[in-house]
Amino acid sequence: MEFSEYRAYNPGDDVKRLDWKVFGRTNRLMVKRHEHQTSLKVTFLIDASPSMMYKGAEKQPLGFRRLSKVPPPLTQRAQASKFDHACRMALALGFVLLQQKDRVAFGVMRDGLQSLSGFRSSFRHLVDVDRTLQQASNGPAVAAGIPEALETFQHRVSRRSLVYVFSDFLERERDVMQQARILRSRGDEVGFFHVLHEDELSLPDHGPVLLRDSETGATLPLTDASKRRMYQQNLTDYLDGFKASCKWEGVDYQLVSTATPSHEAIQHYVTGRVALR
Repeated sequence: MEFSEYRAYNPGDDVKRLDWKVFGRTNRLMVKRHEHQTSLKVTFLIDASPSMMYKGAEKQPLGFRRLSKVPPPLTQRAQASKFDHACRMALALGFVLLQQKDRVAFGVMRDGLQSLSGFRSSFRHLVDVDRTLQQASNGPAVAAGIPEALETFQHRVSRRSLVYVFSDFLERERDVMQQARILRSRGDEVGFFHVLHEDELSLPDHGPVLLRDSETGATLPLTDASKRRMYQQNLTDYLDGFKASCKWEGVDYQLVSTATPSHEAIQHYVTGRVALR
């Protein structure tokens, strides 16, 4: 409860709300009015799997036909990865929430819920989390295990909270949605930040390319325009289906490209939430 203002006493008001100090100074009966203040608990779960470490690709300096019949994988540029982008957004949103006196916790998803901090309301907490996230990017190559991470979270955090998941969601969609449904059923609010690299959203125009799965090692050569069109169509169908599933389960969904600066993505999201209220 936080004090809001005084108003004149009216017959029938609870006498416990009278401020006798004001009465002593002014000889007037005044009642205190209060506003309810609640501390929101927010958890940020960040995917630290190998696919999130993708930083983009550039054309090989030599034509692949002179080297092999199969195009070589594209080399990575020295730029921010999807994981870096997700971390920046999570920390930025955490900063906003801390300014509102809310409490935040951060977790890393690698083969399930690898780590989960306690709920804190200090800005020092963000510094400690940033150090933990930097170490997480150098971990072993394992899948995120989002369904398992969400299930573990349900057992470790029993009280209702707001849960944000930052991932490229290259997971078992059905299992992810099932765990999101369980969180929603117990009263949690769930938000998915779908972080994809700009190369994934629109294949770079580098001619023939070789797509390589960073977690399984499987490869897929794209050597003609028809396969590129097929990729874009499959991507569109996947994103539309995933977004529809989130809407059906009551999950707040936000698609984010690494081409969009993290602060702009957060500003867009926060502005959208304010507009809904």
